[in-house]
Amino acid sequence: MHQCAACHSTVDDYDFLECYTCLCFYHGQCVGVSPTEFERLSSDTKMSWIYPECRSKKPRSDNSNTLVRPSTPTNSAHADANVTSRRGKQGTSKQAAIVTFVAAQSGCSGSCVSRVELPECCGGVAVVYSALYKPNNQNVAIKRYFVDESKEKANLIQQDILTRKELQHPNILSYLTSFVHGRELYVVSPLMNLGSCRDILDRYFQEGLPELACAIILKDVLLALQYLHKQLFVHRSVRASHVLLDTNGSVKLSGLRSAASMMVRGRRQRQLHNLPPPDHDNANLMWLSPELLEQNLKGYDERSDIYSLGVLCCELANGAVPFAEVPTTLMFTEKVRGSRPQLLDCSSFPEPLDDGEMKSMYNTDSGVGDSADGVSRLRQVYANRKLSDTFHHISEMALQRDPERRPSATQLLNHAFFKQIRKTDFLPSLIGRVKPIKADPSDMSALLLQEKLSEMEIEKQTEWDF
Repeated sequence: MHQCAACHSTVDDYDFLECYTCLCFYHGQCVGVSPTEFERLSSDTKMSWIYPECRSKKPRSDNSNTLVRPSTPTNSAHADANVTSRRGKQGTSKQAAIVTFVAAQSGCSGSCVSRVELPECCGGVAVVYSALYKPNNQNVAIKRYFVDESKEKANLIQQDILTRKELQHPNILSYLTSFVHGRELYVVSPLMNLGSCRDILDRYFQEGLPELACAIILKDVLLALQYLHKQLFVHRSVRASHVLLDTNGSVKLSGLRSAASMMVRGRRQRQLHNLPPPDHDNANLMWLSPELLEQNLKGYDERSDIYSLGVLCCELANGAVPFAEVPTTLMFTEKVRGSRPQLLDCSSFPEPLDDGEMKSMYNTDSGVGDSADGVSRLRQVYANRKLSDTFHHISEMALQRDPERRPSATQLLNHAFFKQIRKTDFLPSLIGRVKPIKADPSDMSALLLQEKLSEMEIEKQTEWDF
């Protein structure tokens, strides 16, 4: 019998986790593992688990308190998960797709392994894991959907997969494959290991990205929008959280679950009238164009995406989400009246305001805190910098109240703002303080998923192949 290091009560021989580093014992429930999850773990996985506070320490031997060099545990979080898929109508041949899973919280620091569990997305309907596809050594992201949440959310997932299967472009997050197991759907995509622009702004660039980095990102987003509009799609959710970056310099647009086709029953529509599907907190409204929010008979078209791009310009350059601290009704009213966000620098910065007004107008408390020092620092940054006239101009053109006056994506790609980009400019070097997402090898949810996939057999009939 052992004693739990957390609650100091007796630990049963069949109900404990032993920390691989400090060799202490813990009840499963004391470290957040339910009895059901505990039963699914193999004995080797339990014995190779690491208590969170011991992650930075080296393992200790059984007979001494002296720290020793860590050895690799057998069948640990680095273990392989063999996913078997049945192909063909006969259902007799099997093809193994081998992936390695280790979960983590996004943005974790320290010397961790390079597999990660990203934060929940789509309003808590899905969790994203990273994986390694071993046949070609490709890093991929696996989005795990809980499809029994509601029929409406299942339809949105289906829409996202159908749209991504139809579209193929270097600046649009591609679709690799998907499969169903029980009530869960797994969608596989390429891994963008720097995360989204919104994550980068919150963690590293509260004052906004450098102008050249903004130019590179916006150009790639415009290339994606140009392709989408030629394919008669309206994205309807262009925002920093849907712009993904990678260490190889690639920029990809995601969020196609909100996209709408201009083709309805084989006929091209001049305008659309329906609202995009709501977020869990209706946050998407801040990026939507005035004509889309008005919901009148005039409708909207692909030029509403150009307005969202203008909001994205301000979001990337200022680090703050425009209208974030404004009540929804007031935001709608201001947009319809023609009020629009602007780039903040010495030419456009207003007269000195008190700290409360600053936080309310520019949402500078996002990622910085409510302290007066944080607000004052950002105010100083905005007042001392000078953004180019071309940057101000392209933002103003995209944010025109009248959609007829907005340029198309093709016209914006020829704007003088993008002439500053040289072939030698490399986006990751411009945002060098940003580090790839790191992993937390002790996260139990990925260990459970690893063991589930090792025993999984996917029928061809259950694959989401529409």
